[in-house]
Amino acid sequence: IRRVFLILGLLYMYRGLTMFVTVLPISDKNYECAPKLNHSITFLELISRVVTILAGGGLSIDGTTFFCGDFIFSGHTMVLIMTFFVVREYSPRTRMFLVFHLISFLLS
Repeated sequence: IRRVFLILGLLYMYRGLTMFVTVLPISDKNYECAPKLNHSITFLELISRVVTILAGGGLSIDGTTFFCGDFIFSGHTMVLIMTFFVVREYSPRTRMFLVFHLISFLLS
């Protein structure tokens, strides 16, 4: 299990790096984002945005979104594929688990 979390940690570090470097423009022009700041962000504004994002669990439940870009590296896809690899590697290779392997492959 340590190996899985180590690999996931490395993948999320790589995702953070690629998110910083490869932000793409908004794909949907009708999607409303928070207005851009015309000045450099202060520490209190930064903390306010972080608390808002954490309070919503990273989701835009209340309709306000601060980060409105498309990212190349999807965290959801990464977790699903990692789950498939864990299931494939650590479950028995019997006929009974073949269906389980196939379902986890199709979900990823």
